[in-house]
Amino acid sequence: MTDSLSRRDMIAATAAALAVPLLPVKAPTAPAAVGLSGKFLTPAEYALLDELTELIIPSDAHSPGARAAGVAGYIDSRLAESLEPERQALWRSGLEAVDGLSRELSGQPFLTATPD
Repeated sequence: MTDSLSRRDMIAATAAALAVPLLPVKAPTAPAAVGLSGKFLTPAEYALLDELTELIIPSDAHSPGARAAGVAGYIDSRLAESLEPERQALWRSGLEAVDGLSRELSGQPFLTATPD
């Protein structure tokens, strides 16, 4: 067994951990696409979240991916409406941790790192 964590495993684990607090009780409708900046997240944070969600839910022959479905925009809207500053801070620190781990492992920010 290897001690290194693959990028794919890191993405899956981080995304799952970040998404748990925002799981809805009822299925809400997705908000309109926000573009590459959000209501709460900075443009860099939004771009990272958009890429992470697309990696987790890619488009295929059967359905659009997370980007086409506006998943990052939905998460950003929920964060903007949140009255819990600690939840907002948790998302920010989680995105920062993903980028920091990428820099540590590859020497590059997550968005410019190669899949290897």
